[in-house]
Amino acid sequence: NVERAFLDALVAKTLALPEPPARRDPRAEATVEPMSLVRNDELEVTVAIAGIVSKITSRFSLAIAQLTRRLDALCPKHEIEERDNPLGPVQLCDCFVVATASLQLDIKVRIILLKLFERLVGEQMGPLYDDANRLLADAGILRDMKEFPQRIRRPLPGAAPRGTGHDRTEHAASPGSA
Repeated sequence: NVERAFLDALVAKTLALPEPPARRDPRAEATVEPMSLVRNDELEVTVAIAGIVSKITSRFSLAIAQLTRRLDALCPKHEIEERDNPLGPVQLCDCFVVATASLQLDIKVRIILLKLFERLVGEQMGPLYDDANRLLADAGILRDMKEFPQRIRRPLPGAAPRGTGHDRTEHAASPGSA
């Protein structure tokens, strides 16, 4: 079950958060394998994931940064960076890849599945980040962190353009619309 595997991976990452990660070797991170050694399917998945992470990070950068700072405050043994945040796009994508790894899918289907995941994450993460930040602030975790005005909701690429009748928030927020 993909959903169960995703949740198990997410819980494991969250429970591991307070413990310092294994030391990263900066030389290993800087080493890039020649393209000929990377299978095309893996490369396509890697590129798709990088795009998802970039879009979600861009769209929710403030909320992700605030949540990461609050999680960092909870983990005095080591510094929590955005890529370590279990609710950040890097870790969520990793959980999804782990959850779907056992599925025998053609690369085209796998990319479509990733795009559907991107759409779901794009729609659901804003309220989740807001709730997580609010819960931690209410619990006294960096309660005095400067709050910024409500973020402007930018549609994800491929979403229905404003004014087409598909954007319920536009009609609900417009004065005089009925």
